[in-house]
Amino acid sequence: MDFKKLSKEQIEEASLCKTNEERMAFLSKNKIQLSDEMLDKISGGNDDDEYYCPTCKIRFDNFWDSVLHDLKHLTI
Repeated sequence: MDFKKLSKEQIEEASLCKTNEERMAFLSKNKIQLSDEMLDKISGGNDDDEYYCPTCKIRFDNFWDSVLHDLKHLTI
């Protein structure tokens, strides 16, 4: 998924999604396809998966929080 193609409005809308259902609806509505790697992490992954921001070095507890954080870097 290329986050750079999202508009500022889409980034704002994505940041407001709180549940997995809302996130999936956002992806569907905007015709955003996730890579196989992203889908693997969402569907369960394992305890070895770590989600962190390579820019800030912040660790996240789950995939969605890391994605929303990444989106914020695009608006800076």
